[in-house]
Amino acid sequence: MSPSNGIKVLVCSSTFYPPKGGGVISLRAICAGLANKGYEIHTAYVGSEKDVAWKSHPQELSLLMRGMWPRIWEMDRPWRRVVTDLIDSEKPDVVITQQDVAAPTVAACRSRSVPAIILLQGVDVFCLGGFRSGRPWICSYKCVGCRDSGGRLWQYPFFRAEVGALREAFANADAVISNSAFTSNTLEMLWGVHSLIAFPIPKEPKLDQNFGLGQKILFYSPVAHKGVDVAVDLADMMKDEHFIFAGGDADRRVVRRIKNAGNIENLPWVSNTDSLYKQTKVLIMPSMIPEGFGRGLVEAMRRGIPCIASDIGALPETLGSGGDIVKNYHDSREWARTLIKYKDPGYLAEKSKAALKESKRFSGLKTVDQVSDVIKNLVLAHN
Repeated sequence: MSPSNGIKVLVCSSTFYPPKGGGVISLRAICAGLANKGYEIHTAYVGSEKDVAWKSHPQELSLLMRGMWPRIWEMDRPWRRVVTDLIDSEKPDVVITQQDVAAPTVAACRSRSVPAIILLQGVDVFCLGGFRSGRPWICSYKCVGCRDSGGRLWQYPFFRAEVGALREAFANADAVISNSAFTSNTLEMLWGVHSLIAFPIPKEPKLDQNFGLGQKILFYSPVAHKGVDVAVDLADMMKDEHFIFAGGDADRRVVRRIKNAGNIENLPWVSNTDSLYKQTKVLIMPSMIPEGFGRGLVEAMRRGIPCIASDIGALPETLGSGGDIVKNYHDSREWARTLIKYKDPGYLAEKSKAALKESKRFSGLKTVDQVSDVIKNLVLAHN
């Protein structure tokens, strides 16, 4: 019998089912890996649909606020009650939580003496505006007048009300697992909390499909902080190339630019990303804010697709030699000069080979083993 048999894990996340977004997809993969090891998985999330994969506890909360920090503020008290009730009824041995419900979840766990693990999926929880300057280590939390606040300055009262509770949660959690060295270092520099590094688990490619043979350039999430203006500029400058924009969240101004470009296929959110990768020769990630990882890079590299990414956050760490990094990532012309190199079949083939090699650094089995070891150690320590 596996030592993990009989250990009950409650997983708390505001979004979980239906799955959408890299953090949720990775968390679900971790749950699947733990279940395969014999753990009993329970999940709690905001929603009405039952997730039949595990013993799920969807919560139909009436949330009225919009925006990241108002939503965190609004969820604090009701979510703490939800987790407290679930701990009392389901009696989990350990609780795993992440991002915007981390603070109330850890508070509930402390009130019931249940060990809590926080999965840190990025650095946006530290900053009102997501560190648009790209330098999170200099933050002094003087948000008014700071250009990092950007369009979120209206959320400042909610941010100030909740960031202290979130900081306390990270200090009080029994373990913190970060998704990259960049994220881990940022947590330690800002809040003095040490964390284990375990890479997220991207989607695995299907073995019977061929990738890296397409002729299109793929870009995810056409919004400002993901670098949509740079991506559209590239399409305007390179009319002989065909671009796919996937995500469908563009605002009206961007939608007009996309339509006027004439060589951009704008698609909604798709769960079957393999259909996109089969058409792709290069993935671009012109992010304007420090990404905590770069899941799309790994997914592409696993399919032999090289990537071009901004020199910010964990993107260089994730990409390695599997493509090119753009130093002056605000300059669309530098992106164009980099992308032109991939017109050379020899260069494309060389980077495709390097991408496959780099992708081997990211093992879902290793990540699940790391999380499993943390759980076992905490359960032993609390018994």
